[in-house]
Amino acid sequence: MSAIDDRELARLIEHAGLGPVSSVRTIDVAGDSVVEVVLDATTQGKARTLLRWAVRLESVDATIGKFRRTDRESRFTLRGTTAFGTPVLVIAVFDDRTESRAVTLLRDRIEHADVIGLVNQLAGLETEA
Repeated sequence: MSAIDDRELARLIEHAGLGPVSSVRTIDVAGDSVVEVVLDATTQGKARTLLRWAVRLESVDATIGKFRRTDRESRFTLRGTTAFGTPVLVIAVFDDRTESRAVTLLRDRIEHADVIGLVNQLAGLETEA
């Protein structure tokens, strides 16, 4: 990873139209630098932002889960690499109560291999509202 700091990286992500983000940090995973991007959970359009990430990242897969079973939020994580090979995690938090259609769609379709198709459907839910 280059010598760019996380604040500058967040600014570049926003400028590229891949935000808004609530946090960006570079973490060490088994000796590799991984960029972790957390999308702003309060912003409308986070599914469309996820779609922009999904089509730009290579080797994309996804997970959905909670830290604890009793949590009222589900974390959807896109995992992929940039064109330069940098590993990236893009995390979007969905409220189980107010975004139940999105959470249901994600849970029902997460095991299918077509991550971009899933995120595209998720973005479609936002345009219906």
